[in-house]
Amino acid sequence: MEAFLVELWADVLGLPTVGVQARFLDLGGDSVLAATLVARIRHTLDVSYSLLALFETPTIAEQAAAIETLILAEPIP
Repeated sequence: MEAFLVELWADVLGLPTVGVQARFLDLGGDSVLAATLVARIRHTLDVSYSLLALFETPTIAEQAAAIETLILAEPIP
């Protein structure tokens, strides 16, 4: 999950790479980029991830853990 998020963050932020402990806002993220990132996470992983969750888990390491928890908690159709 972390490797996926590193690539996604780097793409959204227009950076060559990012570290898993870097904070989204410290890397130049703003509300528009945050909305883009959340939309791509939702679409790609088919998970209910919110903008609020992004700001509550500002690093890739924290996001990866939160998203993995969401995926495990969602019912299988």
